[in-house]
Amino acid sequence: LSIFGILDILLDCTNVNVLSYEGLQQILRPAWWLRWPSLSLWLLFGALLLLILLGMMQDAQTHKSGIWRDEYFLTDLPPISGPSRCARCAQGLLRLGSSHRDNREGSEHTEPTEAEKASPSLGTVDRGKSQALEALGQRVSALKSLKSGTGQQLKDSVQCQNTLRQAARQHRLHSRTIQAHIWGTNGWIQGSLAVQQSPKLKQLVLDMEDTLPTAFVTVHSSFWYRFWSTLLAVHPVYELLYCDLHITAAKRAKITMDCLLGSLAFVALFFSVDGSAVAARNPSDCPIEQSSLLWIVAISLTAILLNFVPRRLVYAFGSRNFVQASSRQLLLRRAWDLGFWLLGTCLSCFHLLMIMAFLANLGTAHEWKWMASFGLVLLRKLVLVPLLAAIFSFCLDLVGVKTSKAPEKFGLDVEFVDEQVATPATSSKVWEEKVKELAGRGITIRQLLDFYSRLGQDIMYHFDPDESTTHDVVRQAIIPMSTQTAQAPLGHRGRSFEIVLRLRMEEVFPDEELTFCVWDFLGNALQSTLPGSSFFWDGFHGDVEMTGSETAVLSVSITSCALNNNMTGQVSQEMDSDKGYAYATIVNHQPCVAVRMVTHSWRNKFTFLLSAILADALQAETYDQVAEVLRSRELKKLAQKLKEAGKLDVPYWVCAFSVNQHAGICGMPPPEDSTKVAITPCRCKTAKHFSGDLSEMNKFDDMMAYLKRFLRQRAQQEHSQVRLAQVVAMDVDFSLLTRVWCVAELVEAKSLHLPQAIKIHSAASRKRCLDQLLHLDVRTAEASFPADKELVLSKINDVDDFNLRLSDLLLHRLEAFLDCKPPNIAANCLDETVLAVATVMF
Repeated sequence: LSIFGILDILLDCTNVNVLSYEGLQQILRPAWWLRWPSLSLWLLFGALLLLILLGMMQDAQTHKSGIWRDEYFLTDLPPISGPSRCARCAQGLLRLGSSHRDNREGSEHTEPTEAEKASPSLGTVDRGKSQALEALGQRVSALKSLKSGTGQQLKDSVQCQNTLRQAARQHRLHSRTIQAHIWGTNGWIQGSLAVQQSPKLKQLVLDMEDTLPTAFVTVHSSFWYRFWSTLLAVHPVYELLYCDLHITAAKRAKITMDCLLGSLAFVALFFSVDGSAVAARNPSDCPIEQSSLLWIVAISLTAILLNFVPRRLVYAFGSRNFVQASSRQLLLRRAWDLGFWLLGTCLSCFHLLMIMAFLANLGTAHEWKWMASFGLVLLRKLVLVPLLAAIFSFCLDLVGVKTSKAPEKFGLDVEFVDEQVATPATSSKVWEEKVKELAGRGITIRQLLDFYSRLGQDIMYHFDPDESTTHDVVRQAIIPMSTQTAQAPLGHRGRSFEIVLRLRMEEVFPDEELTFCVWDFLGNALQSTLPGSSFFWDGFHGDVEMTGSETAVLSVSITSCALNNNMTGQVSQEMDSDKGYAYATIVNHQPCVAVRMVTHSWRNKFTFLLSAILADALQAETYDQVAEVLRSRELKKLAQKLKEAGKLDVPYWVCAFSVNQHAGICGMPPPEDSTKVAITPCRCKTAKHFSGDLSEMNKFDDMMAYLKRFLRQRAQQEHSQVRLAQVVAMDVDFSLLTRVWCVAELVEAKSLHLPQAIKIHSAASRKRCLDQLLHLDVRTAEASFPADKELVLSKINDVDDFNLRLSDLLLHRLEAFLDCKPPNIAANCLDETVLAVATVMF
């Protein structure tokens, strides 16, 4: 068919001729303006404009609340786009052409082109990227195919949607946003960019740890509550009150306008095309028989082209996602917004023009039929769709399936709803006490910076920030510094000092004072003063408060020596001088409960480990820039930023510092470290425990579970938002994933549903290791002892499932894994088709 033939069929089979010059002239005839069809159109149009105004007001309120702003979409590490259909087709054609060329040329060797010789990396980079994206597509398909049985999948989906709708109503956050960035069918979303960018959203996630389990219990314990909750949550007007990160409320209101006006324009196009309502040019010449299959197909295609495709195009202009941070991105975003409103306005004008031209030519005898079609369109959008969704929300109850228990993969701590948390049984009292002891060995950011400032200065003189690994630092600095003979501890909350003062004082008078003053590397002074010599004339033993800190104290022991008139002031703490301790024990005056669990590999550079921790404290996505600051030893500048962020005293749990290395590996070092410097074995007399109740190497799982319970209960008592989270300090080459104990911590964090933050070196390192990430297999992980590997793998029920889920965690920023797109395209097309056929047949 030629284009003219198609136009001729449209003129004969539809009411498109009302857009002719004669038909448009009828719009200017005032007689039809005040008829019921016209008044209903004006009222609807005015209501839709008010709806857009309501959306704008809601957007202004969202911006004022600070939960989300356009600037948050600018990120240093945007999602990697998966292979599109066009890209896959192009790759297929390239492979086909390559195959044809190979068949034609046989096994002849093809010399590289001049361009390839000049830039040898060009072809390999493109081919590598193409292969990586192709592997990404296969990985995405594998993740999507990893599903339970149809019945279980339906049950999980219904339960998840019911809970999401209740949570959306409670927090005024769209269920699509919650499912994409916070929680969904597979449990809590880890490493969400949106949560990292918005402090308000991060706070909301902490609130949802309590409200989501409550929402699940609430909606699945009341039949009518679930019905009403779903009805409101999916209503196109009520849902404008919710915040959707990827498309504003005003744009959603505009799309609703296009949906209603587009449906009415379609009805006008096919309304009574037999010529009885409006004069078609020649209805008898229409080549398609009405009510035939061909007629239904033609109606469906027209509905999709007229209504669905333009709306999808408008949605594409209006939706937002994360992009690489640059100065012009916000301007580009404004341009896309302008394009949305221009395109949307043109679409609405076309719909209105079609409807008005039709109504101007509509005979009065058919007005009732138009009003019925008009009511059907409104009824379908505003009543029927929300009503059907509400009915579907309790479909499992209708077939007798119980939905009172949350699936394990949801990760909802339903037991906290009743505030009854059972403490799991431990092997013994000794085991339990050791777990609690380990949990209290946090080390603060301030203490970590203190430690780093000494590397290469007064400890581990050969320390190289570019070469020295965490293993080197443990052997050459942490172990030597964590014995009683190395230093005596004094301090609290991040400060540790060794003070031994021998003062020879002659002719001391009662009104003279004794003052201790200590400065940290930031220049902050801690001062303690004994008011007069009469106060300590006969000796003094006790704690003295130090100014400059709310809680730090100085333990002082002074003995009066009348013969030689000297006094000795020193820190006193009873420790066995022949034993070693965890470094965190040495630097802390009392147990320090960690709120961050750091998973890292000892093969990684120590500078990178500390950089990843500091990047987490500063909420940076990558740690390469922090590493540069550490290399240049600009510690004051870095510490000032941490101080302004209020993160200097946040305690982290780092096994290198928190585990007592003297109770295990201190006496069995390799001959030299990675920089070829000899390692001196530790000569302490600490008892070694590699297994059993006293071992500190087999309790990571229990310690993480204890920390989660402890912090959760403390947060409820103190009404705070502190929760245990995991920080994964990833190597540049992602070799952490080859260490079995690192995998074990990932496994335990997954089972405990802990928030997990992946800190990588840079976007470049992620791209280089993309193929490695796509082929992860924990069965290939390495362990110093084979028994450790067997123990870890025994805790994984389905290794293949875990491999895919681990890939999902590490590739969480891929667009293919972000469920922030509009509802399924096929479902939308079907919806438009059913509505079109039902409307015309009516």
